[in-house]
Amino acid sequence: MWKTLLLGAIFLCCYPVIEGKPRQSGCPRTNKVRFCGKTCSTDGDCRGNRTCLCDGDCGMICVKNNLRCENLPKVKNGRSSFSNGSYFRSVVTYECKKGYRLRGSVERTCRATGKWDGAKARCRTLCQNPGHISFGNRRIERIKGVKYIHFWCFDEDMFKMVGTPRIRCQENGQWSAPKPKCIYSPPLCDKPNIPDEAAVIYPRSMDREFKYGDRVLLKCKEGYFKSGLGVYQCKKGNRWSGGITCSPKNCGRPNDIPNGKIIGYVYSFKEKIRYECNEGYNLKGPSYRTCQANEKWGDKDPIFVDCGPLQKPDHGDIIEQVAFTYGNRIVFDCAETGYEMKGSRVRTCLSDGTWSGSLTTCEAPCARPTIPVNGKIVGNIFSHGKSVNFYCDSGYKRVGARSIKCDDGKWDKPSPVCKGICSTPRDPQNGKLHQKVPPERFLDGDEAKFFCNSGYDLIGKKKLRCVGKVWDSSEPECKAMCPDPGKPLNGKRYGNNFEKGSIINFTCNTDHELIGNNTIRCEDGVWSGSVPLCKGIVLY
Repeated sequence: MWKTLLLGAIFLCCYPVIEGKPRQSGCPRTNKVRFCGKTCSTDGDCRGNRTCLCDGDCGMICVKNNLRCENLPKVKNGRSSFSNGSYFRSVVTYECKKGYRLRGSVERTCRATGKWDGAKARCRTLCQNPGHISFGNRRIERIKGVKYIHFWCFDEDMFKMVGTPRIRCQENGQWSAPKPKCIYSPPLCDKPNIPDEAAVIYPRSMDREFKYGDRVLLKCKEGYFKSGLGVYQCKKGNRWSGGITCSPKNCGRPNDIPNGKIIGYVYSFKEKIRYECNEGYNLKGPSYRTCQANEKWGDKDPIFVDCGPLQKPDHGDIIEQVAFTYGNRIVFDCAETGYEMKGSRVRTCLSDGTWSGSLTTCEAPCARPTIPVNGKIVGNIFSHGKSVNFYCDSGYKRVGARSIKCDDGKWDKPSPVCKGICSTPRDPQNGKLHQKVPPERFLDGDEAKFFCNSGYDLIGKKKLRCVGKVWDSSEPECKAMCPDPGKPLNGKRYGNNFEKGSIINFTCNTDHELIGNNTIRCEDGVWSGSVPLCKGIVLY
């Protein structure tokens, strides 16, 4: 390092400066890319406060006198040495501490542009050897001065890498990630395709992962016999080895039946055969039989069936009847107009010798229902099972069922009535109307009751009755009442009305003088004055 500094000092101090003479010898331009200032041969080629000097990169150019480059920052974990401070052509040399590696330029020179050439210097720590990984290997490489390590597992089918396969040595001396691990992870197989005829013995649940080497044990379901070992094993490449073949058991040809024949030629498990009777014969029992897992045919051999005759219903007829044997049917209908059928219209002879469905009857129609006054009926069919609806005119309310239904000649509910609706009276001032609970509209025949607050008397009818759609009287009023004021001794009172606003007059007997008001008025339950006095007149 000191040798470099000494050479730099010699270069600065001893470079020849000859006024007015060319200075190009020994100072060629070495950088053809960087922008350079004005070239020169002598100081006379330069203007202003500039001198023709050798730049080192650009050759001879005009350089500003006392040119200085920017101050360079200190290098962390290293040191720098300057040949001539930050002046033109000064050289700075960098050196890192032990355990650190220099990145950037070892030397940088202050050029005529006022900038330092080369790259910024940094001292980076050295990363420790992370070591190898079990069941794997590694490869080290450098890219642009940065160390990388690539890891991989030996058998990627049997081992799975957990972590980052490529790590980088960072500027802080630490690896970008911990070294990975090769974890034993055998390959997985999808669930094997189990034949419909087979069942799993092991494992208990198929809702799991299947790894390399895992086995699945199988057996044939009831009704099948096994061929093969019945073992599946998970192999590499998501492949299963082994298998099972389940073949159906055989029931053999069933016995023939008298007066009939068997249709079908396959007699193995789950297969069906069909019976057909000769003309004039019917089956009792199913027409099909199935080969079962126990190698026997299901159900019993069919036999001849007769359900016997059925009687026609009252007011009805039988419109279709061929025979009373298995599979035949009887169809009924009601003969008289307005009668409705109840029960089954069609009944079929069953294998157990009984008829399907329920007893058939013909039900009578109903008479026309009563139409309510101020209302109407919707529906004009009054046969069994039919319904009609009732509606009231505007201003009337239905009391009773909205809909009634005919049941064998009788309506299930009485016809409703339509009652007129009276408007709801208002509460009297200082009183109250007694409403229904819950509140409803007042109908024809309903009563409305009124009450007055304490200190008020009811003027008018206490009860009003709804007649048709109007009230039988006008609404009452609640008026405040004053107490009976009495009458003066030796005097008289004129007026017996104690309502609000009423006036009472007083007079005295002969030979008596009235002291006080001769008139008082009832105002909100209080008299405007007291009863006067009648004082005798003394005669001298």
